[in-house]
Amino acid sequence: MRKKKKIVQSLVAGMLSLGLCASVVPVGASAVTYDQYDANHDGKITMDDFYYIQDYLRGKYSVVSPEDLDVNQNKVIDKADADAVFARLAGVYSTTEFVDITRGLNPVQTIPDELLAEFGEDELFPLEDVADPDVVSGSRLYYKYNYTTGACTSYYLTSTLNTTSSVSNADELNSTNATSPDKYYNVTGNGMDGIVKIKWSSGSGAEPFTSTGFIVGDHVIATKASNVWHSGESTVADGFHNIQIQTCDTEGRVTNQKCTVKEIHIPRNYTTNPTNATVNYALITVSEELSDHYQFGLGVLSTKDINNMDEVKLTLSGFPESASNSDRVYTSVGQEDSANTSNEQYLYYTNKSTVGMYGGPVYVVEDIYRSEKFYERRNTAVAICTGSGTGVAVNSLMLMFYNNNPNIGY
Repeated sequence: MRKKKKIVQSLVAGMLSLGLCASVVPVGASAVTYDQYDANHDGKITMDDFYYIQDYLRGKYSVVSPEDLDVNQNKVIDKADADAVFARLAGVYSTTEFVDITRGLNPVQTIPDELLAEFGEDELFPLEDVADPDVVSGSRLYYKYNYTTGACTSYYLTSTLNTTSSVSNADELNSTNATSPDKYYNVTGNGMDGIVKIKWSSGSGAEPFTSTGFIVGDHVIATKASNVWHSGESTVADGFHNIQIQTCDTEGRVTNQKCTVKEIHIPRNYTTNPTNATVNYALITVSEELSDHYQFGLGVLSTKDINNMDEVKLTLSGFPESASNSDRVYTSVGQEDSANTSNEQYLYYTNKSTVGMYGGPVYVVEDIYRSEKFYERRNTAVAICTGSGTGVAVNSLMLMFYNNNPNIGY
């Protein structure tokens, strides 16, 4: 991940002078109206609010009402909200705008109409509204497949519900990776080098399919489960695909760099019901260091506003399933589909896509301004494309799965 500049010591001293000791009080326990920057609802605006949002996004815990963390009130909970707290404490200008990535500087390649006509709006699996008790209980069972040895093991991840304000360690201020708000660079790239091409087949000699994934960590790639596993085999381990992963350059063109797959992780519930789109997500680890590529952040849509998000532009990027067009990333822009009912488990959207784009990120593009001249552009994935107009929405269990998973190796 691109390294960010550390907080200057004078700013740290100023923050410490504000007092960083948080009171431990229940979040959402009363009808008291809190300042929008008071994310942990302890009655104060301090760096504890910054850490409270950061820790949630890192998958350290879940919260009762994620919308309380939407500090900039743009209906998306992501790193921009933590930055807004930081900017408030530093007393600097800060605003966030959604951007149409297909326009402006260095526009990306949009999907040509002939590709949409050729492949239509295909679906591998229809979206099925299946209640998942694991989401309610805050726990989920996963399978881990060792790509080298073929061994398949299982593990549980349990997201702890945080009902109190976070208590930060003031010493962390000296090593935090938060960027000083007045030190942003003018960014013109679109993060297309964070998209990866996945070629997969279900067995030796089988015709490979094109699909998409995206980089979320130095060795971690996110995609949908049906890109890496299929049902109908005698054992779970036999269902994992043969896969090949290639990275992209900043223009979204496939490079010759092939990644060495080490592990594949999928929810156990997907293997018992592949039509359940709420668990159609997967994690792949590779041995190569991917820190020189763009890494997508993960964010959560505000559930109270998820069906009222007309102003939130959603972007989908990936590889069409076509021999003549599958060596570069294509992108479409849309929004939440108000004709259907989205929720915290899956998202309906209007973006056009073809089969090869399944597994790609459904994301918001934000420009975070600190002055008239300096801003940072960020891509934050809020869902993983699982079919035409549908995707599994990022939630607290997925934040933990991708960002705070002690069971992954590379």
